[in-house]
Amino acid sequence: MKKTIHLSAMLGLLFSHAFGAVYYITATDSGYTSDGTNSWNPLNETFLETVTTSGNEISLNDSTGSSSAGLTISTTVAATDNALQSYDTAPPANVIPALSWFSNVAGQTDYFTNRNNVNGVGQLTISGFNATDTISIQWIANHSQTNNTRLIDVTMNGAFSNVLSGNAVSSDDFVTQANKDQYMEWSTISPDASGNLVIDFDARDGDAFAAALTAARIEVVPEPSTIMLVGLSLVSLFVTQRRRA
Repeated sequence: MKKTIHLSAMLGLLFSHAFGAVYYITATDSGYTSDGTNSWNPLNETFLETVTTSGNEISLNDSTGSSSAGLTISTTVAATDNALQSYDTAPPANVIPALSWFSNVAGQTDYFTNRNNVNGVGQLTISGFNATDTISIQWIANHSQTNNTRLIDVTMNGAFSNVLSGNAVSSDDFVTQANKDQYMEWSTISPDASGNLVIDFDARDGDAFAAALTAARIEVVPEPSTIMLVGLSLVSLFVTQRRRA
């Protein structure tokens, strides 16, 4: 029995490294931290509107609630008139059917906007990645009003997304906020040499009240060599346990 427990623990550790970690963030003042299955990281209005001072970064929990990877998020550029808004109508439950992780439940019904600052820009920085990590990101920036045609640009380390609402894009892209089925995706993006992921958002054409963040899913994708190493470790572990038995 002890051997089985030991093997299970080892398998859990190895698989966590093999398949990477997933992080969920959302803009909300509700303190929302769980959808019943996954742990979430809520970013409140004060945090999003204020440049984070050293030592006050927020530790990010992965989907299991663990912060052991050491990732942190901070606001590195804050516009002067941003705001956290709530949907003024019930959030549409089927607007993004491709993104099963976004459930439009309490705590995912707010969005962060540049409000009256027509030149509003903002920047978030996630730190603590390995410089060799590969990251996959899905980013939702939905406005509440069905007739809203405001636009928002979002870049990750200066790069626009390569997928817009499930369709490939070749260069500059944006979210038209009236189309609630739109989202941005970076299928692969790398942190900078310091292990940072810098997220910039900017209202296009001076649009006020352009939503910059509703929710996001960030996945650290393991390198093929890591997967191979874990596979070899599993074989070695299996052989060792058989010999001990």
